[in-house]
Amino acid sequence: MELELLLPGGNLEKTKIAFEYGADAVYVGVPMLSLRARENQFDLDGVREATEFAHSIGKKIYFTVNIFPHNVKVDLLENLIKKMAKLKPDAWIMADPGVIAFAREYAPEIPIHLSVQANN
Repeated sequence: MELELLLPGGNLEKTKIAFEYGADAVYVGVPMLSLRARENQFDLDGVREATEFAHSIGKKIYFTVNIFPHNVKVDLLENLIKKMAKLKPDAWIMADPGVIAFAREYAPEIPIHLSVQANN
């Protein structure tokens, strides 16, 4: 088993600092899809920029989509997963089985890591 230091991104500056301090990977997300909405200062363009930066220095980036969506957010969720998949994250971090199903349908090549928010 290979160990990996994974740190939160929060915003682009914090993402860069995490890598400066030795992170192998960071996790980032957009507030509407992340349970840490208050600490998360990214929008889709910021996630793109963070992904480009991480990959440019040979590091990994994981996208958190760990909400348990209400029915009114399903269309938005589906649309954002499609857009985020095009950014080529190294993995998703997800908790909800329905969200995982969307990711499997629209981006089967991207690995999924189970969030600590998942329940059985």
